[in-house]
Amino acid sequence: MPLPAATVQHYDAVQRIAAVALAGLASAWGRMGPDFDATYAGIAPGLVALTRAAKTAAAASGARSIAPALAEQDIARRAVVDVVPAQWSRYTADGRTIEGLLDIGVITAKRAAERGFPPGLSLAAAQDRLAAAIQTEISDAGRSAAMAQMVATPRTGWTRVVNPPCCGRCAVLAGRFYPWSSGFARHPRCDCTMTPSTEGDARAVVTTPQSLYEAMSEADRCKAFTVAGARAIADGADIGAVVNARRGMTVVGSSVSADGLVVRRGRVTSGAATTERATRGQPRRLTPEGIYARAGADRDEAVRLLVANGYAR
Repeated sequence: MPLPAATVQHYDAVQRIAAVALAGLASAWGRMGPDFDATYAGIAPGLVALTRAAKTAAAASGARSIAPALAEQDIARRAVVDVVPAQWSRYTADGRTIEGLLDIGVITAKRAAERGFPPGLSLAAAQDRLAAAIQTEISDAGRSAAMAQMVATPRTGWTRVVNPPCCGRCAVLAGRFYPWSSGFARHPRCDCTMTPSTEGDARAVVTTPQSLYEAMSEADRCKAFTVAGARAIADGADIGAVVNARRGMTVVGSSVSADGLVVRRGRVTSGAATTERATRGQPRRLTPEGIYARAGADRDEAVRLLVANGYAR
């Protein structure tokens, strides 16, 4: 059985949203000059608005994809609440402010200049770093909102969908089923997504690491697994043994600790409020992923906390 059309449509939508956002970034960043702080002050409000709009659109697409994706698999499930996509525009995936995330551009440019790079090269490096951050945020918003809608849908988990050509870290996770409370591991610019499913149905709608490898071109195999790794797999080695799937991967919302608490100056504080204080006194919001960690195995509690924190209604 092929992937649900709703899942494919969501993936395509996020790619379009990211392309528009990165084009907007390129246009705005072209107005940057040697005085990084002064010129950035002129484009910052527009970049913040652009990132927020893109995150909202991606979140809306993700949330919208869950019900039809389940229906296409003949899985009868109805969500108890619906997510609020605009909530994903207020903060980053790990609970920081959007403004704080975008400051990474100027910071990168200044550090490059301090190392002796001319302004043009410093700004180019900064734009690439900022593009990666924005693209990851957009994808995270789509994934996180989709997961929240899935959490609100009883007896439903999710299966990782890998979009080739991809890296070996993602390839080895292709088709793996996860329960509702499992975090989504990704790397910068990762474009993997998920489809809602139940464990018994997951195998029917996705590929496996081995079938993904077999469908790759020789060039893509060498890029994903290295030349030696691709040769070892061709000789019968297990893909999971060849690839370290965790290297360079972080879980969406992982700056919130595994138990849903936030660290402040060496002390652990409660993560129950909508906004917390984190290291260096920066505001940090409890993420959906932090909510799932706090709820543990209690799905009803996770849904209650999603509503209490404004992510669903």
